Amino acid sequence: MRLAALSLTLLMTSLASLAIAAEPDRSSPKAAAKALFNAVSANDRDAIRACLFAADARQSELATAMADLIVNGRRLGDAARERFGKAGDPIGRGMLDPSDLAKIDAAAVTENGDAATLFIPGQQRPMTFRKQDGQWRLSISDFGGAAPETIDKQIKLVRLMADAMDTSAREVAAGQYKTVDEAVLAIQQRLHAVMLTVSHPATTRAATTTSSTRS
Repeated sequence: MRLAALSLTLLMTSLASLAIAAEPDRSSPKAAAKALFNAVSANDRDAIRACLFAADARQSELATAMADLIVNGRRLGDAARERFGKAGDPIGRGMLDPSDLAKIDAAAVTENGDAATLFIPGQQRPMTFRKQDGQWRLSISDFGGAAPETIDKQIKLVRLMADAMDTSAREVAAGQYKTVDEAVLAIQQRLHAVMLTVSHPATTRAATTTSSTRS
């Protein structure tokens, strides 16, 4: 009985040690960037969310929606490559493409207190990080729209874009599009409709109603 209890204790201790060891390193901006890219590569939504900085509850909602968008965008990219081979590579590729992981070591870092900017070679925009509880995380304000007066609209936009990416990924995987160009056009049209819905909701509803009436 004592031996069984001791074995169970050792097992639990080992599992706890593994869990601690699995915690990604976010002790520096570069380490945080690598943790995020690894999470994207693994398509791990929870790990991605843990890499995103949120100063309050509303920013937390935005960060959660952003994690969904990144995961669905990655799924779309994977579906495109599965369906179209190398020709499908451009679909779903974004600022957080895991193929850029090797460039992080060569990135230039500018730190100012609890804020840092990471300039990765070849990327058009730098990555901005904030230090929170001793850990560096990507600032969602880097994507814009995180100001108190606009964050509700930004949350809605990111959620709808995540849904659009999910739908597109399912359609591409199901073979709904015969060519890459056909898939790209459909995805662009869907994302454009999302932008219109968020930017001009009343106009979009009116146009939809008119179209339904005519048909």
